[in-house]
Amino acid sequence: MVLSRGENTVYNEINSLVDALAVRKLRNECCNCFTNHQKKIALFRQVYWYYFQYRILRATSDYRVFLFRLSSGRSVGFGALAKQDEGLYVTECVGCDFRGLGFGTKILEAMIKVSDQEGLNLIAEIWADNQPSIGLHEKMGFESQSQSICNGRVVKKLVYVGN
Repeated sequence: MVLSRGENTVYNEINSLVDALAVRKLRNECCNCFTNHQKKIALFRQVYWYYFQYRILRATSDYRVFLFRLSSGRSVGFGALAKQDEGLYVTECVGCDFRGLGFGTKILEAMIKVSDQEGLNLIAEIWADNQPSIGLHEKMGFESQSQSICNGRVVKKLVYVGN
């Protein structure tokens, strides 16, 4: 399959175990970039998470995951939003085969749209040495607000202020 920057994507909030398992596969490709849980997620743990945690959090809109696919159905990435007092914390992941093709921008655009519709601040916490992610967020209208140390590494907190 040849991919291009213009490849059409569709996305939906995950609503099935099949979706949750597709997210697990993508997440395990990106886990070393996450500032929270960096270990790979086992199959059983993802099944448990979907049935006994995610569906409850999704019902309250406290946590939502959106799966992005090519029009052919192949999963390319996901975006997640976690509601906290300050607003929505965003996490996004693009599968290894799809990096550098503009899918990160598409995912982040969709997450910005959700936060705008809900009138909530959009916040990203990114390892300071993850320049590709920081660059994407800054290009999309995020500004650095602060930084902290987590597990001996610097984490930058960026807030969406618009373009």
